[in-house]
Amino acid sequence: MLDVGIYTLNFALSFLKDEIKNIIATCKKMPSGVDESNGIILEFQKGAFAFLNSSVAAISDRKGVINGTKGYICVDNINNPKSIKVYNKERKLIKHSLVPSQINGFEYEFQACFKALEQNKIECDEMNHEEILKMMNLMDKVREKMGVKFIGE
Repeated sequence: MLDVGIYTLNFALSFLKDEIKNIIATCKKMPSGVDESNGIILEFQKGAFAFLNSSVAAISDRKGVINGTKGYICVDNINNPKSIKVYNKERKLIKHSLVPSQINGFEYEFQACFKALEQNKIECDEMNHEEILKMMNLMDKVREKMGVKFIGE
């Protein structure tokens, strides 16, 4: 959850700007008790759902799909997208956008940090402390549902 699961949560919450109503989460644990693979369902107040999964034990396609009433959007890699495709109700491709090339997808984090430091800020505009705490609290709730605990908890 805390390694690769954050990416699926961040992807979902970047599109679904609503309060979470319910969390269903399960996982397969390693002998150490750390989650190896997980499945998460987030139910939102306005009726949307996010179906998420991640694993450190399996190779995934890293795709993200946003389904809507008028069609759907496919992001080829939620960590480091190269292209985004938009499809209509008939599943016909109506737009294909290429994303500017990146090295590994973390560049924007470094750029935001450097920008904040240059402006003598203690947080980044792109993801402020409130958003970080919201995500950490969500990961804690998901871990609780999965029964994953840290030493001392």
